[in-house]
Amino acid sequence: MEREPTEDGDVLRRARVSLWFEERCPVRSLAGFDRRFHRVPERKTESSDRFVAAVGQEDLERRLARISAGLREHLQLRRRQLRRCEQHLITPEFEFGLSLETDPEDPRAALFLGELTHIREPARVRWDALARVLGDEATRLTVALGEGAGSRELELDLEGLIDACEERGIQVRYPEDCHEATLLVPALGQVVTLRCTPRALELRAPGAASSVGLVEAFTAAATQLAQAGVSILPSR
Repeated sequence: MEREPTEDGDVLRRARVSLWFEERCPVRSLAGFDRRFHRVPERKTESSDRFVAAVGQEDLERRLARISAGLREHLQLRRRQLRRCEQHLITPEFEFGLSLETDPEDPRAALFLGELTHIREPARVRWDALARVLGDEATRLTVALGEGAGSRELELDLEGLIDACEERGIQVRYPEDCHEATLLVPALGQVVTLRCTPRALELRAPGAASSVGLVEAFTAAATQLAQAGVSILPSR
């Protein structure tokens, strides 16, 4: 996973890279759900999200406590190396946050959404140990531009990106107003789907749903594009 330092790599370190984990359960199974008084949401709204977060607060706390204990054990963290700030666990290598909301695909389900972010040095993360705590099925990787430490405002020129892809024969899909672009990049023996907006990138890679697999897929796709003369990150 190590690569030569590049301008893109420098921008990437100043962006916020996140790996996302999802776990679902029936709303009725949450500890605070009382069948005598509560009703299962029929659609996802701000109100339903507040309700699910409230009745699932005990479940969220239990999961965070289990994850905290697991990180301390498997990563061999000392007391000072792991601290909690509300629903976030902070270590020297990364941060992990957990939230609870209504599942947008099925409002009868509650969605526990974990975000592994502020990854200092991906090559130094002990992915095997981390997978024993969080599981090894990340659903996606996102890059939020301009949200890393010491960053400034960064914005991707989507029209320029689209033009560069078309000139170099890279498959790209986009709507008429060019408010987003989806790149299909062959990398690591698969097609990596990279969705781009002015302030963020999102990667979903079939067959690379592990945490390290997503990081490697992103690195490979970025390298493949750079070799073709296309940068998916804005210049400094």
